[in-house]
Amino acid sequence: MADDGRAKRPKPPEDGTAIIVQRERRLAELESEIAQLRVGTLAANQEVAQLRGRNAELESENEQLTSSARPAKRIQPRGAAC
Repeated sequence: MADDGRAKRPKPPEDGTAIIVQRERRLAELESEIAQLRVGTLAANQEVAQLRGRNAELESENEQLTSSARPAKRIQPRGAAC
């Protein structure tokens, strides 16, 4: 810490440029990672949309099959009690 008689403050780094370069490099890495994650998110969202569409199709088909199905008549053998 630097002491000028008033307040204690951290000493300035000997090589501030190296720290700036290091932080800029890390920032670029993080921005690249964010871009990759966004691409992955878009692809996943497209897949989810397709699956939701297919699910809606299957639900509609299931509803049609269920509503068109008729219960089978039970045939009682002759002489059986009702």
